Amino acid sequence: MRSFILVLMLLFLFVVEVVGVEVKSDVDSFFSSPRQLSFGDVKLLYPYDALVFLNNPGILSYTKSEKFFLFKLSFYSGARTGYIYDVLGLSSYNLSPTEWIGFDWNRLTNDLLKDPYGILLNSEPEVGLFGPISVGYVGNGIGILLFNDFFSSLDIRQAPGIPYVDLKSFAEIGITFGFGTYFEILKFYTLHVGVSFSYSKRYKSPFFYGGSALEIVNYYERTRNGIYEYDVGDSFWGNIGVIFDDGEYFKYALTVNNFFGRTFHWNRISYENGKEIFSGYNYLSYIHPSISLGIMFNTEKILFIPTFLLSDFMVELNLVDVVNFNEFWFKKFKVGSEISVLRIVKLRGGINQGFPTFGFGVDLVYFAIDFAFSQYEKGALPGYQSIQNVSVSAEIKF
Repeated sequence: MRSFILVLMLLFLFVVEVVGVEVKSDVDSFFSSPRQLSFGDVKLLYPYDALVFLNNPGILSYTKSEKFFLFKLSFYSGARTGYIYDVLGLSSYNLSPTEWIGFDWNRLTNDLLKDPYGILLNSEPEVGLFGPISVGYVGNGIGILLFNDFFSSLDIRQAPGIPYVDLKSFAEIGITFGFGTYFEILKFYTLHVGVSFSYSKRYKSPFFYGGSALEIVNYYERTRNGIYEYDVGDSFWGNIGVIFDDGEYFKYALTVNNFFGRTFHWNRISYENGKEIFSGYNYLSYIHPSISLGIMFNTEKILFIPTFLLSDFMVELNLVDVVNFNEFWFKKFKVGSEISVLRIVKLRGGINQGFPTFGFGVDLVYFAIDFAFSQYEKGALPGYQSIQNVSVSAEIKF
């Protein structure tokens, strides 16, 4: 009886302390690389990028790229370029390569100078970084990585009077541990299973969930006096991944990301005179678990073509967050393909949420660089708020 009463008391304290705190939505870490983005943003089965284990720990006993990582820096920049195209009147020009006679630079300059800040803000710019901290080892059933990432996007919400601004900006540093193994099934089939656990500390903008333009101006004025406000939070989460290899051309994947959810505990900090002062405002944010499926066709040798010319042709299809029925179905569809030229040059293309992606990379033994152009749908419906982006990365490994 005493044990039952004690459990009730602990439950009551938990409800008072946690349920009474405000809970908001949040966004995942920025783990996308140019290779993934140019590959249709698929990231479950690619066997030559060991850092895929951040999304699918089943890779740990399956990857063909066991590596120590010393450095990786991925830079990402995106915007709603269709808006810029329209506001600058570029559609009035004949851009045919055989007939184009150039832009009227005076007109373009005048259009740009009419409202440069408005054009910048309404284009909904984004920027992201993964690295340069990327230190660890992946392979032989083990994965450990110390990393940092950053992402920032700016959205304008039109409202009567002063518009609202969402500055979804965060920077974090984290560490991930993963373990994987495999099981032989019958004679040809292999089942790879992995699990990873991660911890991160994150700093983010006080306007992550919106603020009026006037509030942002006031915030800027305070920074000029050496007063800064930001939110600090940390989270712990885990992923599970399974890969089924048929021993020939096809591989299949199932992942459960954030399988026990991912909760951030936030505190508002005011930084003044070299000291951090807690403002007393605290809340929780949450990222729900997600289930994703993948299938890959992969052949190292292409019929009738020498492998030193063309090799490692693969096509991968992902269906992401398949049990989230609040999202339009087309946003879950991603497909990508890659082929190796002279074994070191990688040509890639794909379709991400209905938009084409493409890119290339040069992968040497100790060094790799990648470039990508990709698109995705930021809005709820196809074609409503598409974002175009470019991404480049450099990597040192051995």
